[in-house]
Amino acid sequence: MREAFQTPLGEVWLSGAPEAFTDERPVVLAIAGAFAEEDAFDQLALRLPQAAVFVAHLPGNHCPWLAANSIGA
Repeated sequence: MREAFQTPLGEVWLSGAPEAFTDERPVVLAIAGAFAEEDAFDQLALRLPQAAVFVAHLPGNHCPWLAANSIGA
């Protein structure tokens, strides 16, 4: 499941199991690196059943670009 979150710099996409978006487990956020395949972390949630696992990609890689791409932004 993918959810879009609006930020001042643009839309950010997080992918995860549907229950990860609503339950109380600790959160793990994995951000795939440059040129990563869309399924780079597909197995992570299976390896960490005790966590709500979300996967994001760098802006422009399988998701929209942001208005600014920097550490400060």
